[in-house]
Amino acid sequence: MGLRVEPLTPVFGARVSGFSIRDGVDEATLAQIEAAFEAYSVLHFPDQPVDDDAQIAFSERLGLLESTLPGAVGAGSKVARITNVMPDGTLKDPNGHQALFTRANIFWHTDSSFKPVPAKASLLSVRRIPSS
Repeated sequence: MGLRVEPLTPVFGARVSGFSIRDGVDEATLAQIEAAFEAYSVLHFPDQPVDDDAQIAFSERLGLLESTLPGAVGAGSKVARITNVMPDGTLKDPNGHQALFTRANIFWHTDSSFKPVPAKASLLSVRRIPSS
């Protein structure tokens, strides 16, 4: 089958398919993914159901990972959780500090741009989407 890279727009973005993050990625495929990132800046990997361990393993192949911010859900781990659900299953107080922090993510920003060495990229995965 092999890796497929399909441009999403004439300017940037590509859909990458033909491999499985969960099954591991060989060096040749990883090199093609990195080349696609350099060419298209935003990559979409559809139909890649991953858990934290699989996402971390794949992401670490692309470079060093940062730990999440103190006070965030998942603080200190390599996976930042952008969610309105607390670890105990309750919803965040919509007017509380954590909910305000989460809402700020809807605005354009670049992750870690304030650091001496900014992040190369952010790898996002959707785990659960509300019905409305």
